[in-house]
Amino acid sequence: MVVPYVGPDFDTLTIESATNPYPTVTDNNPRYFSFVPQASNPFTIDKIEVWGTYTVATDPAITTDITSKTLTASHQHPYTFPVKLSGLYLDQTTTLSLTGTDNAYFEVDKSSLTAEELNGQDVTVNVTYDASVLTYDPATTTNTPHQAVLQIENPGLTTIEIPITATCYVLFEDFSNYNNTTAAGTDLSLLPVIPGNNILTLTPNWTGAYLYESRGSNADILGCLCLGSTATDSAYIVTPELDLSQPFELQFHIRSLVNPSDGRVRVYVDDQLFQTAVQTNASMNLKTSDASIGTANSKLRFTGIKLDNNQILIDSTFASSISPLAVGF
Repeated sequence: MVVPYVGPDFDTLTIESATNPYPTVTDNNPRYFSFVPQASNPFTIDKIEVWGTYTVATDPAITTDITSKTLTASHQHPYTFPVKLSGLYLDQTTTLSLTGTDNAYFEVDKSSLTAEELNGQDVTVNVTYDASVLTYDPATTTNTPHQAVLQIENPGLTTIEIPITATCYVLFEDFSNYNNTTAAGTDLSLLPVIPGNNILTLTPNWTGAYLYESRGSNADILGCLCLGSTATDSAYIVTPELDLSQPFELQFHIRSLVNPSDGRVRVYVDDQLFQTAVQTNASMNLKTSDASIGTANSKLRFTGIKLDNNQILIDSTFASSISPLAVGF
């Protein structure tokens, strides 16, 4: 719309009328005004007024920050995740419960929230998966995740259901606590050092030395851990105690920091070498170990070779039991 201006004093100019109303504005349909001089004639604006009618929503509502959750945990290491709720115009208490086939493996830390707690507020509740039972059956080589549903109910509203799917391996670690690191590249000296007694893993009590934060150069590649071996120092990382009293198979992803490199990583169970993996280039690849067996309180150690150009990135790592008959134990 072009609005004529005569001047030279300020004019009151209207860009719409009752017969030509401006389109309805909503959160999903924002509208914008643009003031552009015509034919190189500058102008001065003194005041802008926007008027009309508006409707305030008063219907009660509850929203959540997630609609489903899929997780993987290490055996006997409970996994807790947050669910953020917010409410508007509520006048009754909201209840929270867990249902579903395997709801006994899950717990929510709040069973109810009052209208006062939830209205206009962000409230976080925590759901914990106890990881007490393995989901992988070595006899059938089938993984059957545990299933539950977090139900959020308020009278007069449609019940919110958040399905939860949980897998429990003997060991699982994806170093996702380093997902927000910005460290990348091939220069070890530029990567942040990880203290060997404060490794941010999903489960506690990992230890190590000469470790660094890293991530891939692509936005979709998340955080991982670098074994920063050099010609004088051998980097390593050790898991907490694991029940490896049954035959198990280990899978992990590795790639070299520099390309090419020596690319060797040695894996030990209770100080006994049982796997040497090699990845000499910068492509992240899955490595699968031979079958092995330990004790009810074994530890795994991943060690880089003491050698220049042998810095190795390690990512998603998991161990699962396998059938003794399948491997001859």
